[in-house]
Amino acid sequence: MSSIIFEEENDEKKEVPITALAITNYIDDNRYYLCDTNWEVVNDYLLESIDEALGFAKRNFDVHEHDWIIINS
Repeated sequence: MSSIIFEEENDEKKEVPITALAITNYIDDNRYYLCDTNWEVVNDYLLESIDEALGFAKRNFDVHEHDWIIINS
């Protein structure tokens, strides 16, 4: 998929591969999470709607609607 580069507190830079994307919804809050190979969240984006999150994933990570797996909990 992609990777993201973080700067640690000691100024060391760390590249983390992004191997999965997850979109989740909290009360009054939609967040779009980038996950690493262990499904640990490494970054998130505050987006206003599921449609905005899907559009963001498509534009920035080439993830299309048919690529998503829907899990309702």
